[in-house]
Amino acid sequence: MSRLRQAVEDYLQIRRALGYKLDTPARLLADLVEELEQAGSAKLTTDLALAWACKPSAASPAWWAARLSVVRGFASYLATLDPATEVPPADLLPHRTHRRTPRPYSDADTTALLAAAATLTPPLRAATYTTLFGLLAVSEPFSRGRALRRESDPRVCAVQRLMGGTVSGATGVAQAGSRVSSVVVGSVDAGHEVAVGGAGGGEVVAAFLELQA
Repeated sequence: MSRLRQAVEDYLQIRRALGYKLDTPARLLADLVEELEQAGSAKLTTDLALAWACKPSAASPAWWAARLSVVRGFASYLATLDPATEVPPADLLPHRTHRRTPRPYSDADTTALLAAAATLTPPLRAATYTTLFGLLAVSEPFSRGRALRRESDPRVCAVQRLMGGTVSGATGVAQAGSRVSSVVVGSVDAGHEVAVGGAGGGEVVAAFLELQA
């Protein structure tokens, strides 16, 4: 086993002893060492690390930065054993994660989601997901993006009227009829009940929805 391969094994063993799995870094570092050996280099340099990190050429800059980050961690360890090792600078291959702009659901979007959930089978699954999505739609933080519009809208959701506010802040028990179940859970076989909610602050938060045929 070459000196670099032994260094990789020792590095991974130390990190794993601290609780890290390092499955992906292990594969990447093995590939790095193989490329260094093919290049005939017994020393890890910034140029070699950068050339390896920017592969494949069609990959995203985020993947290149992730690969270089793995090398940087190993190089920092290796530099304590071999002063000739070059640690790639932290500002090399800078990349910022671009997150998608959140898209708040409109009333129409929520209605379409509930309608799609109501088509699930068996009926209990449909009731489960329409209840879940319906309660999320009237609870914080899901509905926070629509709060300003709803404050001036007299068409408040029936569930909010029954529970005396948002479901997340309600305590006690509400008995709903077909008017609410059509909004929240659609309809399943008569005689079924679905309980939603949980315990908070010592008081049970629950809504029992009577599902009408």
